[in-house]
Amino acid sequence: MSIIHMGHEYWSLVQAPHESRFGTIAQLKMVCWLEATAVFRDPLPGMYELSWRMELPSESSTDFHCQWTGTLYDDQHRPLGPSVQYVQPRKPSWSKDVVGKGWFQISFGRIRISDQQRPSLLEMKLFGGNDMWFRDLKLDYAQCFPVDPSSSPPPVPSVKLECPSAATSSESGNTNDSA
Repeated sequence: MSIIHMGHEYWSLVQAPHESRFGTIAQLKMVCWLEATAVFRDPLPGMYELSWRMELPSESSTDFHCQWTGTLYDDQHRPLGPSVQYVQPRKPSWSKDVVGKGWFQISFGRIRISDQQRPSLLEMKLFGGNDMWFRDLKLDYAQCFPVDPSSSPPPVPSVKLECPSAATSSESGNTNDSA
């Protein structure tokens, strides 16, 4: 995962062995522009749910306009078809259920990779901004996990709070994460 302005006065990497299975989280201090990117190289054909693991500790962490995208690219970084996209308004209605309640997974859509596409990467992005500053967002990782193509997709976005011990528990199944 890469984040614009990481390591400056805006974002920091924080050791968090009890909060993240990767041991480190990205913690926002304050920005007016958000851009976080996760890349999955050589994804296999199938249907994938796209999600981020994050925490919104305060109301101010919801006060930003953002686009969530998932895009497949070929080896010359040309898009292969349309992106999956969710446009988040400032202070979205779903946030009231998660602000100050710990880590959660937010899924923003599904993407299908056909046998013919052969993408070299799947890129997931959060990007957007405000004319004002916002703060307190925490990011752990982006995830694309296989789903049954015949199953009904969940509403977009789909938000699921975690148990406190979920961060460090091992997961079974074929999961792809990008920290």
